[in-house]
Amino acid sequence: MHPILFHIGNFPVRSFGVMLMIAFLVAIIIATKRAPRFGLTPLQIQDGAVWIIILGVLFARITFIAQEWGTYQGRPQEIFKLQMDGLTSFGGLFGGALGVLIYSKLKHFHPLQLLDTIGVPMLVASAIGRIGCLLNGCCYGHACLTSPPGVVLHDAHGGILRGPHGEGFFLPAQLIDSALALAGAIVISRLERRPSWPRGLTVGLTFVAYGFARFIYEYFRAGSSSVLFPNSPVTHAQLAAFALALVGTGISLWARRRPIVKVS
Repeated sequence: MHPILFHIGNFPVRSFGVMLMIAFLVAIIIATKRAPRFGLTPLQIQDGAVWIIILGVLFARITFIAQEWGTYQGRPQEIFKLQMDGLTSFGGLFGGALGVLIYSKLKHFHPLQLLDTIGVPMLVASAIGRIGCLLNGCCYGHACLTSPPGVVLHDAHGGILRGPHGEGFFLPAQLIDSALALAGAIVISRLERRPSWPRGLTVGLTFVAYGFARFIYEYFRAGSSSVLFPNSPVTHAQLAAFALALVGTGISLWARRRPIVKVS
């Protein structure tokens, strides 16, 4: 756990922000290399990334504030804090998709071209971003007694965080999400090599992989049980993940029935 990597003067450089920037950069590089396969140019990817990142981060922040409004209501000055944490992945996903729709409309190409191009890179970026969560000490797993697999966490005052029964370690559940997202990216990128690959199938499978990874991750995440329904392990995030996987399944089935658009 290293929430602050170093200081530039009095300004702390936070590990989560650094990993988020790395995630964006890696995703753009991968998407740029994939662009010609889906009928786009590297420049279109780079320009589109501006819309996707700005709207993604904006909606991720807005969604987090709405989700934690009880906290921010008493501390409104925290809303405009310039730091790269306090974000939600589903809000970022919605904002990024909106950025795709706006940019593709402005440039007169099919939004599925861009969505297919960024599908695999998005999963890679998600895997990198969760490592930022691990370094930041957020989104951690349930308490455990040993290390490995547990890691030491610290509270806001620098003391060692303890579990409900005095445990001194917590599962690095973030790495489970990272591993599942990365596995999804690898599987989809291999499936794309098939000679007949319809437009929209990549993004459909991406939504399925992302939803599946998040659904599983929630079972290991601390404080995630019995949030939505009393005495039930189903959480808000799992419901959203399940819905996203269903949407992805629907897109995939629809794509397979559409005329094949040749992917080089």
